[in-house]
Amino acid sequence: MPDGTPRSDMLTAQVTMDLPFFTANRQDRQLNASLNKLNATQMDRHIHYRDLLQSLNIQYTTWEHLVEREHLYNKQLIPEAKQNAKAALLAYQNTTTELTTVLRAYSSELTIQLEHMQLQVERLKAHATLLYLEGTPT
Repeated sequence: MPDGTPRSDMLTAQVTMDLPFFTANRQDRQLNASLNKLNATQMDRHIHYRDLLQSLNIQYTTWEHLVEREHLYNKQLIPEAKQNAKAALLAYQNTTTELTTVLRAYSSELTIQLEHMQLQVERLKAHATLLYLEGTPT
């Protein structure tokens, strides 16, 4: 009734329905969102690739430097240390030097050999990292 009192013999129903009048706009937004997501994924992939390439270059430079240092140890430092230790021992046997000089020479030789071994370990670590970055199984 118009005065707001309820009626027991009346039933009211309400139905709502969305009509797709402007679907092109909604599809354009979905397409743009998908394209933006694709572009973001491609940019992330490109950035990741660039970072991997930079890491590869850094590791390769490190590995080359370690190879050069190891070559220096093999060709110069180790032979000179051995020669110095032998010369010190010979001088001690001829009583022209003291025992401490011989001990220092052999200690120096062992120190150089230990440094060489540490250098080999670092070179092998760099090589393993290169293989990892390259994607080669070790």
